[in-house]
Amino acid sequence: MATRKVYLVRHGEYDWNDQPVPTKGLTPLGREQAQLTAQRLSSVPAGAVYSSDLARAIETAELICSALGNVPYEQDRELRECLLPSPAVSLKWPAERLEEGERQAESAFVKYVRPSDTDTRDIIVSHGNMIRYVTARVLGVSSSWCRMRTLNCGITEIDVESDGTMWVVSYNDVGHLPARLITSGMPAVSPA
Repeated sequence: MATRKVYLVRHGEYDWNDQPVPTKGLTPLGREQAQLTAQRLSSVPAGAVYSSDLARAIETAELICSALGNVPYEQDRELRECLLPSPAVSLKWPAERLEEGERQAESAFVKYVRPSDTDTRDIIVSHGNMIRYVTARVLGVSSSWCRMRTLNCGITEIDVESDGTMWVVSYNDVGHLPARLITSGMPAVSPA
């Protein structure tokens, strides 16, 4: 039976600076996280690398690609961060925005987490909500996506067998990062 292995990687820590602007890239710590993640994934015989088209994901993916050698790489807007319905966010955002996020996540799931007739390995660099959604969907607990933490440069492995059976092999693995590089979001702000 053929298996598609999908490695979902959250981007490295990025320059938030009070605004999550799409053009803001990785912090120096985020680049270090991404370089170690690239080293960790360098032994994966990846067929392709895909990433969100936001700067923090692009920078992370490019470092991973440089460790893999000549692997096809593509950016995809559907892999961007998105807002999804949950008790924690549903009261704060307009329903249309949440519906749009759910459509985006569903479309990305169908596109990237699908059976294959041959053994394949894809690396996808994306964002916390997208990775949580995909993992929760594979587990069949879609409404629980917001209760899963994703760390910067955490690696999640999903296996999809040719008959459509899906497995979460690992979630949010940061064993390749030393403790000082394990972060979950924006850089810490020093008190003034």
